[in-house]
Amino acid sequence: MRWVLRCLAVLSLSGSLSSWAQDGPNFPEGWTLHVSGMQIEDVSCGSERIAIRSRDGTVQLFDGEEFETLPPVVPSTGRNRLGYGNFIAVGKDGTVVMDANGFLKRWNGKYWDTTKMSDWAGSILDLEFLDSGQLVALGSGRIGLLEDDTLTSYAGATWLDMGALGGGSIVDLWSVGYGEWIFHHTVEGWNRIQAPAQ
Repeated sequence: MRWVLRCLAVLSLSGSLSSWAQDGPNFPEGWTLHVSGMQIEDVSCGSERIAIRSRDGTVQLFDGEEFETLPPVVPSTGRNRLGYGNFIAVGKDGTVVMDANGFLKRWNGKYWDTTKMSDWAGSILDLEFLDSGQLVALGSGRIGLLEDDTLTSYAGATWLDMGALGGGSIVDLWSVGYGEWIFHHTVEGWNRIQAPAQ
């Protein structure tokens, strides 16, 4: 379902979703259109709600019926921008985490907490809650695991940027690199698999 929602997010960014909605889209049975009213940067599906975010850090939670807009991120230590970033993740337990100005922010039900980042350098390139409940962050040559209240940094599969992340657990983790490489992390470490030629 996540890839379908990402497709809808791309349509909303292009501005064509609102005109498409006015023309009366013909969805397959069981599908409905819900318009958030903001330009969507990323979408994450939890077990009971969907989290969406804009580039400036506006976050909305959707429970299938209504959108709830969360309070904005408070600027971090001397920075004048708010929650600028690209990614959001929502766990099965409803935990919402996003990147904001080089920090990781976690919604605690009242405001956004800043998560410590140990030995992290560079941008966050994806965030994902694994089936095991662990939050994983993807970076340039780095992968981060949220352990207690700290994102701990580990060596990634490659020094190259990786573009997407998913999996059941840390010992069954998949990442896609730019180009034709797929990376799989198991108990034996990282394995690189070349994508089949088209």
